[in-house]
Amino acid sequence: MINDCTGVILAGGRSTRYGGRNKALAPFGEGRLMDAVLRPMTEIFGEKILIVSRETGLYGDFGFPVVADVLPLPGAATGIHAGLFHAKTDIIFVVACDMPFIRPELIRLVLSHMHPPLLALFPCHGKNHLEPLCAAYHRDGLPVLESHILEGKSKVQWIFTGEQKGLVPEILLREADDDLKSFININSPEDARKAGGESFW
Repeated sequence: MINDCTGVILAGGRSTRYGGRNKALAPFGEGRLMDAVLRPMTEIFGEKILIVSRETGLYGDFGFPVVADVLPLPGAATGIHAGLFHAKTDIIFVVACDMPFIRPELIRLVLSHMHPPLLALFPCHGKNHLEPLCAAYHRDGLPVLESHILEGKSKVQWIFTGEQKGLVPEILLREADDDLKSFININSPEDARKAGGESFW
């Protein structure tokens, strides 16, 4: 278990491909999609987990603190900013609520490469595809995130530059997750069925 990092789950998406229904609470396997994400996260972080959502009242029964965005703008960058703002550790590991196959070994791998002066560390695979919602961030990045969000620059991959940003290459990622299933997103009921989850609604 990692003690100097907080696990942050972003649950603020609009779930547009679910017809506006909240996919984090949708049935998946033997529970809900959020339950599937929480299992590997609690293995790594124990009680040091935050759920970030604009609808804080929906997630109380998961047993972890639910915190709201600090900035009044939508987007993943705003959720990451909220996670850093509310966490009691300098480093957070962020995952989206629709990534039920995130592997503990991959989380450990990414965090093992998170060292100063990095403000953000992204898994990188394929043709330079970065995974900002399966990544590590440092509290010192808060001012950088905030200034870019307020300027309307919300693509997390582009916010951090130079020595602020690190990448974990695919060759290392596959040592922890050989088929890279950790990065699968469940965006629709059809995705859930293909992934072996139950049919939703």
